[in-house]
Amino acid sequence: MTGSATADVSADNKNGTMSFDSWTGDNGKTASCAVAVGSYFQPVADVGIMDVAAAPAFNYVWDSDNVFDNSHTHAFLGLYVGEYTLGGEFVRAAVDQQITLWDSGGGSDQGSNSGYPLFASTPVDSDHFYEIWVWAGGDAEADGWSLFWGSAALSAANLAVPSISIAAY
Repeated sequence: MTGSATADVSADNKNGTMSFDSWTGDNGKTASCAVAVGSYFQPVADVGIMDVAAAPAFNYVWDSDNVFDNSHTHAFLGLYVGEYTLGGEFVRAAVDQQITLWDSGGGSDQGSNSGYPLFASTPVDSDHFYEIWVWAGGDAEADGWSLFWGSAALSAANLAVPSISIAAY
């Protein structure tokens, strides 16, 4: 975060809820944040394929106001699968999915989605464990306001992830 911008996040893995709120504030600049809920998985089979699916519901609001200036707002939703050795050392991001929900330099919108389908598939093995997240994030950039010109931006969402389906074969 820079300037008077703020970024607030919350995540409750037990309830499968999360939220983010990036706001540039009256003096502007940038704010960016990301949130996630998920679990860990270690395959039983020596080598296989893991399918991950989820359908998070969300409410969102974004705003990008410009008066002789520029602003920008963006948000994403997706799946992330990190691969680790059994000793806990990071190996790679097996899945790094970020589906753009909005990307705007002017205007505003708010709404909801009752279940956005997410799916990913990746090779796995029993010599590693995997962290599996549904994640989302947003950013807002603007210059703030002066007497005759300015800009402000907002990127916010509340999400509910009722379940994450993991199938390995």
